[in-house]
Amino acid sequence: MNLKELNLKKIVFTALSIFVIGAVGMTVMGFQSFNSPEKSEEYTKSVPLSGAKSVEAEIELGVAELSVTGGAEELLKGFFQFDDDSEKPQIDYEVDGERGELEVSSEEDDSFFNFDIGFNFGKSITEWELKLNNKVPLHLKVATGVGDSKLNLSDLNLTGLQIDSGVGDSVIDLSGDWKKSFNVRIDGGVGDTKLIIPKDAGVRIKVDNGVGEMTMQGLTIDGDYYMNEAYEKSDVKIEIDLSVGVGDVEVITGV
Repeated sequence: MNLKELNLKKIVFTALSIFVIGAVGMTVMGFQSFNSPEKSEEYTKSVPLSGAKSVEAEIELGVAELSVTGGAEELLKGFFQFDDDSEKPQIDYEVDGERGELEVSSEEDDSFFNFDIGFNFGKSITEWELKLNNKVPLHLKVATGVGDSKLNLSDLNLTGLQIDSGVGDSVIDLSGDWKKSFNVRIDGGVGDTKLIIPKDAGVRIKVDNGVGEMTMQGLTIDGDYYMNEAYEKSDVKIEIDLSVGVGDVEVITGV
């Protein structure tokens, strides 16, 4: 990428961030008096493995705070808090042979602004706390719209990871004792990203950072890649493709 293309990309991302943050802020301030809920609903849901030996899980949400950790005895144990006007989350799980497919999503439409019901901003679920099974091999996909996310995935048995975030800060903890190699794809829109990587597994990161500062703690540069000390000698390798539009990127090594 030449200097002209890089500057153009930065201009586009900066303009996008100003527009998105401004639009969200103005909408919240302008319509919160009409849509502020008097109370919130709470919902808890557990999903058993049902004999699955591996699982592909997809988490999709619109406007919400998201927390994902391990520690569930079943496949999923979820706690959801949402406005009175919202629908419960949609949870679908099917097992085909020994392979399970889990989808956790908002029942609302994908639009942040629902003009059909009088500018009802905030109909989406406001808080998700999800625990996943530590033992089952898991290919995980996470897609978020607006809201911060904390993904402590260090105890999971990941076979692959894909994260797409819209607007909000993200903390992604991969500092686990990994036994097998896997690939990671992280696409961030607007917001800071903090990535915690393991000490003993080999990690190589390719970074595309639009507008924002980048901190790579304890990593060396090899061409377009950042690598940790264990990359050359470890049999277990994690390949990470990290792209952020607007926001700071910090990569640190876990203990």
